[in-house]
Amino acid sequence: MEPPDRGELDNFALVAALDRLGYAGSIGVLGWDYGGDVYLKLESSLRAMHNISLRLERHRGWGHLLSR
Repeated sequence: MEPPDRGELDNFALVAALDRLGYAGSIGVLGWDYGGDVYLKLESSLRAMHNISLRLERHRGWGHLLSR
């Protein structure tokens, strides 16, 4: 598990897919990480998720996955 602004999972594509499916519920963020200030880490995760949401609102087409 990694914060939403790190790692290999494309969280923007995931949130966009949930949006296309009509999901309107909550998305939880687990605040676990090695060491450091948990509040700063959660703040960073919240900011990353907020930025994903804003980007999706501004650029709806960016979240579409291409089939090959």
